[in-house]
Amino acid sequence: MQKIIGYQGIIGCNSYRLIEKYFPNEFFINFYQLEDLFIALQNNELNHIILPIRNSITGEIKEHINLINKYNCKIIEEKQLDINHCLYGLIDSDLNNINKIISHPQALLQCSNFTSKYETIETWNTAGALHNMIETKDNKLGCIAPSGFIKENIKVLKEEITNTQNNTTYFAILNK
Repeated sequence: MQKIIGYQGIIGCNSYRLIEKYFPNEFFINFYQLEDLFIALQNNELNHIILPIRNSITGEIKEHINLINKYNCKIIEEKQLDINHCLYGLIDSDLNNINKIISHPQALLQCSNFTSKYETIETWNTAGALHNMIETKDNKLGCIAPSGFIKENIKVLKEEITNTQNNTTYFAILNK
C-alpha cells in the first residue's frame, strides 16, 4: 500500500530530494508551515513526516526537535543526505555585484564563512528562496540553494560555498 509522506518545503528543497532518493514510489505532500505538517500527522492525513533534525556543521535543529516532542512523534528511521550549497543569481547577475543573500537559516549557517561579507535575508526554504530571488528581479541579490537547480533566468555564481566539504543533513522519518 502506498504511504502518504509529508514534508516542509517545495519541489527541489532538501526534504524533497531525500524523498525522491529513498521513497520514489510513495505519495508525498508539501507543507509551508511546520506546525501544519505535525497537525496533519496527528489528524491521520499522513502516514509519515520527513524532517531534518541535525546537520554535521550546525548540529541539532532545535525547532524541529521541539515539535517532535510537542506532538509526541516517534522517530522510526533516520536517513542522511549530503548537501552541497551553491550561490545562485539571476542570469544577468555577476558575483562581484551581489550585496545580499537570501536562503533558509540553516543554509546560511552552513555557508557562514562565505556569507559573512554579505547582508543575509532568512526565508523558510532553500528552494523557496530561489523563487523569491527570481520574483524580485534584483541582480544584486544572490541565493544559497543546493547544487543541481536548473531553471530559466538563473545561473550558478559560485559552487561549493559550504563551510566544509562534508556537509550532511540527517532526516527523521516520523509517525505518531
